[in-house]
Amino acid sequence: MSNLKFRYVAKYIGDPIDTTVSSTQTGEIRTNIYTLSDTEQGTLHIHHMSDQWDRLAVEQFTGLHDKNGKEIYVGDIVEYRNIYRDGHPILRKIVKDMFHAAFLARQWTPESEVEVIGNIHENPELLGQKR
Repeated sequence: MSNLKFRYVAKYIGDPIDTTVSSTQTGEIRTNIYTLSDTEQGTLHIHHMSDQWDRLAVEQFTGLHDKNGKEIYVGDIVEYRNIYRDGHPILRKIVKDMFHAAFLARQWTPESEVEVIGNIHENPELLGQKR
């Protein structure tokens, strides 16, 4: 059986007891990758589940890799060349879910040069959005 992977995304919201935490730390976003085995064995780093962290998402690994070998997760922002259109324009898409990942993968060829350029939590500016 293959071991499923998940990316946990959490945002630091501060410590209500320790007021010495700088405001620059508040709002920090962290991601951690865990396998299904990690969750079953209880080896998660629990900071994502404390009162100081707001869990934003749990996103699944799609089984796909970009041109650099980087794993593609739901929530990633990818750029690729659309080789089926004149001029081969570069498109930027959010991998919305596992079905969307499969749909995108059917359009990709080695010439598409698919690359993960960020994710919707840490890089919303790539989509013209604010954090």
